[in-house]
Amino acid sequence: NVVKYGTAQNLNLDGYSIGGKTGTAQKFIEGSYSKNRFISSFASIFPLEEPKYVLLISIDSPEYGYHWANQSAVPATKEIIKRIIVIDDDLHSSESLAISANQKKFKENKNNQQNSIYYNKHEDSYIVPNLRGKPLKEALTIANSKGLKLNPNGISGRVVWQSLKAGQKFNDNDICIVKVEI
Repeated sequence: NVVKYGTAQNLNLDGYSIGGKTGTAQKFIEGSYSKNRFISSFASIFPLEEPKYVLLISIDSPEYGYHWANQSAVPATKEIIKRIIVIDDDLHSSESLAISANQKKFKENKNNQQNSIYYNKHEDSYIVPNLRGKPLKEALTIANSKGLKLNPNGISGRVVWQSLKAGQKFNDNDICIVKVEI
């Protein structure tokens, strides 16, 4: 359920069932827990029905704002699984494989001599969501599903301000700064 409904929803690859668990831990440095140094992890198995792959991605000290596992370890896992899907013929159910992932579409056409992957991002995923009033974890999940990167000023609380206005368009590398308060 972590992949379907929880903190790893951005991993969900339609047509493939993946199980996993996220983890974000504060680093223990010089006798106390750090407020800005983390280890982000994601353990997963794939495919869920008949597991063939087990992945454990652990990122030591990701950049703050990407320190949550769903912002760093889960996207890294997703990229690895997408590559596995393309190269592992046992996972293909037909001659053409179409994968829809978080409003991104990838297609491999095996009839060509060279494998080609096509990528289309739907226009609606470039609209900044309204994150104000949402708990930080929920805001991170929503932003990630749209492909928007967040840089929060804290590690918990509700979003009270966001640098990018809700409803405006954003580009792939834009970062939205959010202010959170308890």
